[in-house]
Amino acid sequence: MIALSVSELEKLLRICEGELELLDMTVGFHKTVCMRIGQRSDANCANIVSSGQVISLVNDIRYLGILVVVCSLDETKNLSIML
Repeated sequence: MIALSVSELEKLLRICEGELELLDMTVGFHKTVCMRIGQRSDANCANIVSSGQVISLVNDIRYLGILVVVCSLDETKNLSIML
């Protein structure tokens, strides 16, 4: 999911939780993480909670073999693509 703010992300989570409940499914918390991207990615924010479980905040995610990393514009000068 992608959202512009933590509160919008929580709204999306509630919608997904409702739909998953109708399908008798749950969120796989061992695979679920959150990554903040942007100028304020390093700022503190409230925990994101779903079904009473805190979703971990991470600085990198591997998705379909591609590593997505949070970094500043200064750090992008030395950024290389890791597959």
